[in-house]
Amino acid sequence: MLKIKIIIVVVCYASIFYGIELKNVHIRSSTTVDLSDLQSIVRDVIKPEMTNRQKAVKLYHFLRTHAYSRHYPTEFCHRAFGNATEYPIALLNIYPWGQCETWHNLAADVFSAAGFKCRKRIFMDLGGHFFVEVYYDGKWHYIDPSQGFYFCLRDGKTIASVEDLRKDPTLITKPVSKEGFLWDISDSALEKYAEQICGKIIISKRGSDADGIHMPEKKCHSMKINLYTGDTYMLSSDKLGPKGIWYYPPKIPASVFKEINKKNKQRNITLPDIGPYPWTDREVNKNWKYAGFANGFLEFRPQIDCDGKVSRLLNTSMLDISNTGPLTFSVKAGTGSAVWFFSVPFVPVEGEVCFEKEPGGSVDIFISVNNGKEWVKVASANAEEQGKCGFKLREFILGAYQYQIKMTLTGKTAVRCLFFRTIFQMSPAAVPGLASGKNVITFITENPDALKQAHASIEYRWEEKTDHKTVNKKMQKSLTGSPQSFEIDCQGSEVKNNQIIISIK
Repeated sequence: MLKIKIIIVVVCYASIFYGIELKNVHIRSSTTVDLSDLQSIVRDVIKPEMTNRQKAVKLYHFLRTHAYSRHYPTEFCHRAFGNATEYPIALLNIYPWGQCETWHNLAADVFSAAGFKCRKRIFMDLGGHFFVEVYYDGKWHYIDPSQGFYFCLRDGKTIASVEDLRKDPTLITKPVSKEGFLWDISDSALEKYAEQICGKIIISKRGSDADGIHMPEKKCHSMKINLYTGDTYMLSSDKLGPKGIWYYPPKIPASVFKEINKKNKQRNITLPDIGPYPWTDREVNKNWKYAGFANGFLEFRPQIDCDGKVSRLLNTSMLDISNTGPLTFSVKAGTGSAVWFFSVPFVPVEGEVCFEKEPGGSVDIFISVNNGKEWVKVASANAEEQGKCGFKLREFILGAYQYQIKMTLTGKTAVRCLFFRTIFQMSPAAVPGLASGKNVITFITENPDALKQAHASIEYRWEEKTDHKTVNKKMQKSLTGSPQSFEIDCQGSEVKNNQIIISIK
């Protein structure tokens, strides 16, 4: 699997509120699927000249490689089984895992975005199973990315419907073609599938009409981000540290926890001791190209522009701000405060705030996850403390896509060298990666004129394996407009451990 990191550094100088703002920053790669929205997925996976069958099969392979089966909670754990069923873009970019209920909703959303009608149903026997059928060329077709198979009629070409399979179970037990098999399914497993498919079936009413026809939800999740002066934005297909940092809900309903643990207990796994890794005891895993999770982060170091505006600063009260040397916030007496805002498109799993403090007064840190309506005290540095101070934020920002940090200074004191960091969980597939051969990278922002007021560059770093040795390579390009594209030619037979750094100064 290709491992990639993207780092976007924003260090801009201009006389606009909050400093330079780059709106809806987005990066594309010609060699990976753009997961920013369903329309982009369809555009990258299928082509207009394809037949309906070719389109359906292409989407089936996309779904199988970009998500994987795992019984692990998500931020949506208050829903049945904890699945992000009505947020397909969030699921693909943040949680590439789920159970069959997740898969049948995700598949229905993707197929529907490509223009197919879908219906969702449930096998009730042998533990039950959610599935989807796709309608094209005047017929329903059972295509199951969760299980990793579809079956053909005796002509070896037409993908069978569930009704076809119920009428002739030997289409399963003695398949005329294994074209749709994405793993080596045993004969005994096929017998069980035939038994399940021939059992009781009901309509899945989640996100569908009375006949089970899928009705796509209007909810969406944007994967684009606004960046400001002093930001460093890093996307990665790898973890931070040897184990990474993953999202685990602070509160899980007992019924959901019990259901999720059914499969985990079979493998002697107790939540949350192990992260959302794929199972390693099944051949089926070979299809899960992007199994596992990755980490990225948004780092911020406040800067001041020529008009005295500080980026990401919502408001200040009774504070002196100086940029003579390191940017410094101080108070001579009484109490002063500053509030910064942060927003990321991936689910936060950790955070920290660091600064250097002068003695003589105290510094208090507060967090709000509801736009300043309520504040929770995180930590304090008392009057005697001086030098470097740092506080972790995980329990306060876990799962909060937007939050604010308030710093209150009391007495005569000052802080400088401020540093804020938000670490988030993401899918490895969410990174615009590199592959062997030619890669076209495209940088996009909604307001390219902002780039005229700053020096911006993008840098890719990667490893190429050639002749039994690994070579570290990098390429840097200046960014002057949007959209702006450039090519990266990877000569090695294998490309991995990549970094992408976008720097704006």
